[in-house]
Amino acid sequence: MNRLFTAIIVFAAVAGADAAERTIEQKRAAAAAVLGLDVQPARSAAAGCIEPLYAARNLTVMGVRGGGGFAVVANDDGSAAVLGYSREGFSGAMPCGLRWWLEATDAALERGVVGDVDADGLVQGGRVAPKVGPLLTSKWAQGEPFNGLCPALASGGHCVAGCVPVAMAQVMRYHRWPVRGTGTHEYLLRTMPDGSEKWLSADFGSTVYAWDDMLDSYAPGAFSEAQAAAVAELVYHCGVGAEAGFGGEGTSANVTDGGYAMLTYLGYNPDMAYLERSEHEEDWMEMLIGEIDAGRPVIYDGRKLNGGDFLTADRHAFVIDGYGDDGLFHVNWGWGGMADGMYRLDYLKPDEDEGYNYDQYMLLGIAPAGVDVPRRYLFSNRRITIGINGIYGFLYGGIAQVVNCSCRPLYGRLSLVAEGNGWFGELFSTDVSGIRPLDWFQLRNGKFDLPASMPDGDYRIYAAFYDELHGEWVRVDYAPNSTDEYVVTKEGTTFTRYEGICTSAGSAVAGGMAPDGEARVYDMSGRLVMSAPAEGLSADDIPGRGTFIVSCGGTVRKVVKP
Repeated sequence: MNRLFTAIIVFAAVAGADAAERTIEQKRAAAAAVLGLDVQPARSAAAGCIEPLYAARNLTVMGVRGGGGFAVVANDDGSAAVLGYSREGFSGAMPCGLRWWLEATDAALERGVVGDVDADGLVQGGRVAPKVGPLLTSKWAQGEPFNGLCPALASGGHCVAGCVPVAMAQVMRYHRWPVRGTGTHEYLLRTMPDGSEKWLSADFGSTVYAWDDMLDSYAPGAFSEAQAAAVAELVYHCGVGAEAGFGGEGTSANVTDGGYAMLTYLGYNPDMAYLERSEHEEDWMEMLIGEIDAGRPVIYDGRKLNGGDFLTADRHAFVIDGYGDDGLFHVNWGWGGMADGMYRLDYLKPDEDEGYNYDQYMLLGIAPAGVDVPRRYLFSNRRITIGINGIYGFLYGGIAQVVNCSCRPLYGRLSLVAEGNGWFGELFSTDVSGIRPLDWFQLRNGKFDLPASMPDGDYRIYAAFYDELHGEWVRVDYAPNSTDEYVVTKEGTTFTRYEGICTSAGSAVAGGMAPDGEARVYDMSGRLVMSAPAEGLSADDIPGRGTFIVSCGGTVRKVVKP
């Protein structure tokens, strides 16, 4: 076994053996420190006493009963002490999203996921990230006056607004966009509490949204009819756009449908992307931080699968709108400010077991149309293929299962493209028409000829999509350790060298021609920089600076030389 891996396993075993249950005094001290409170002796009903408010197998909520804030503390001292905290009150009638987070975090701790016990910051590339946000100032909820235009109940009052419409509305209020909507929409609601059906509609194009009348918070008796009407109209339009299943006790909606409504009726960016954490774990935190740094709150979608059933999953949407220098992210639960605060997300790493029970997605790139956002709406966890037929000598290739992670149908071409020697062009492609959000498409394996205009030399070949909406090429993102690129050498009508590489972190098995024991180093244009015996080769031996691909036999690594 590799000595490095052996050391890691031994360390983990020793750490597990040394871990112990935190005492109530230690938990109280941890909560007091993060909340800036004095530690008082435990007195069952004394005001200001920090005491357990909620207990799970692997964590405890410590706080001041009746208000004053709370902290979520890990029971085991093998984990970082504080998992989350809020300066708002804690109640058993907690936000649904917070309940999901507590259960998911407890499950993560149960399976031994721990962070850095002594972590003092969220590190990106060697630096400690500063505190940013919270971006939202609103503390909106699902009841009155936010649900004032939602379907009426026979028993009186209205259906609750729903977490997805409230999350959408709060992010839109932050952007104060649009001035006016576009078009109309109606749908048949089949889930009325009394068993009836009801057509719901919204005229977005005739609505001028009264942003100036919308308040940060709506305390009873502290708002006017106009202020109540302004927020109720926005929340209802978000619900209709997302085709929410309104109900008296709970209202359901899909975040992707909310994203579609935002770009179709409400003037938001068509490049919003709905991504799954299990497919993007290595850069999940980096993407979250990037969105917040850019001033774009993220709608987070937490799911708990009931026996692994995706269709009946409990879904909870909330907004991530800040992060701190302590590695925690700021969450607005959409519950009138209750429990809004800082929470760890790094513990919620999916794995082969619990990862599918506590699934996570996020909608990012939420900005008005016309604002430039990263285009990350194409993803594959498979690989691209390039080869030479061993009998007839023709070239062939293909692209397997690319998922549309946007909130809109896609139109264009999926292609294997080549880039190098000042040349860019398509080698093999297929037309794509009306691929719906979360559907997948592919370029089936087939043979192709090299264009006559393609000069001899070294090239990079990768998967890209020509998006007719923008008139531009968008590269497909791939899962770590997937072959997402080939470096080739073209001579005449064929390749004399072709090696599959993985440009994401990790390594990939590649069907190349490099002999075992010989390492080849390429720049990111696919140009061969050097070739040398693999034994003893280090990054210092590579001439120049930048990002390089090192290939030896079937193993490929990406090396960054500063």
